[in-house]
Amino acid sequence: MKNTWSSLCFWTLFSFLVSLYAFSVFAFELKLAASPDSSYQLLTQELQKAKRSIWLNVYELSHEGITDVLINKANQGVDVKIILEGVPVGGFKKDSKSMVWKLVSNGVKDVKIMFNRSRLGRISDSDEESKEEGKASSRKFRFNHAKYAIVDQAAIVIGSENYGNHGHPSSPSLPGNRGWEIATTDKSTISYFAKLFQSDAKEDDCITPREAVFAKLFYPSNYDKSMGEVEEMWEHWQPEKMVMMHTSKIKLFEDSDCALKPISSPENSLPSLEGMIDNAKKSILIELMSFSPFWKTEGGGHRVSPLLLALERALQRGVRVWVIINDPHTFARPKGVLSGISYNDVANDNQGSYDLLMKLKKARLPLEVVIGNNQGMAITYIHNKGVIVDDKMTLVSSINWTETSISKNREAAVIITCTAAATYYQNLFWIDWNRSLQ
Repeated sequence: MKNTWSSLCFWTLFSFLVSLYAFSVFAFELKLAASPDSSYQLLTQELQKAKRSIWLNVYELSHEGITDVLINKANQGVDVKIILEGVPVGGFKKDSKSMVWKLVSNGVKDVKIMFNRSRLGRISDSDEESKEEGKASSRKFRFNHAKYAIVDQAAIVIGSENYGNHGHPSSPSLPGNRGWEIATTDKSTISYFAKLFQSDAKEDDCITPREAVFAKLFYPSNYDKSMGEVEEMWEHWQPEKMVMMHTSKIKLFEDSDCALKPISSPENSLPSLEGMIDNAKKSILIELMSFSPFWKTEGGGHRVSPLLLALERALQRGVRVWVIINDPHTFARPKGVLSGISYNDVANDNQGSYDLLMKLKKARLPLEVVIGNNQGMAITYIHNKGVIVDDKMTLVSSINWTETSISKNREAAVIITCTAAATYYQNLFWIDWNRSLQ
């Protein structure tokens, strides 16, 4: 009996010590930030910590401050690897071109640009094919639209914003987009995106800056704004009479109760987003830059977006839904162009989604929807792709709610199951909501 009691005490103590060990090993750090308020500080602080490596994949890099941090780290012996999109909507901007050459001229040698290698040397200002930004049958991705940075294989920064002056304003006095961003030391999330980065960097679609010049990527054609998916067309656009009202600071958590699920397009974004909505019990808060109500069918027709159908299912269950959509006029096309669009884009933009959501509301479903008031929110525009479910699950994401983002792009996102994180972003959401009602 004595031996049995001693054995029981030993195993009880051993189990307790193991649980403490497991907590210290598996607990991870989670930092929360938002643009325009604190995204620049979060990103640069994490990059500055690098001792061995930085793996960065972003749609656009045009911010000189971020570029300088990368150069400084490379000159300190840090292995800096960068993947950029080669044909973003609107073409490769002047600021982005300058940052690429600054990087490669100052010690950052591993810069790769996603492009259709089979078209090298074929693009010219008169080439009609060059107007179809990102369209390339042999490319693996329509756009490389991710926004993440892995530091020393020990931390990752991931969010909705490009690495430009509007996505990451370097000062609170500067205007910027609304977006969400996190940094975490969660090992599974880091491992997931590290594998994606290594795979994407090996793609034949990745070309060097020197090849990009040969491809004339840095000499974009006259861009037809009726083509492609809208994204940062006017990097230097400034709203009039802006009054800055910054609201968020970097928030730090270290809690074993939080869980992260990495998501990427095109691999698993649709089932992940549908699952998030389908599992909602009480509430869904959504803030979006782009929401297309219709997707194309194989026969060339249109079908209702599966994400819109998922929202309708949630509403039918009694889940309360609030949606903030970026103002469709933010990227208004030149007068007279809209009526000439041949691919039914009128029904495929934010206004179309707003109209359909309003029909659901008029059917007495528990839905509220508002067009974002950029002036009232003191932002350039909503660039967010964020979702909060049941006060505990938060999506921080690069994924627009469009068929291209879900099915054809390289995108990066994470679902955070953590009440504290949800509360942080809920507070921002309701500030944006209330200002949009003004």
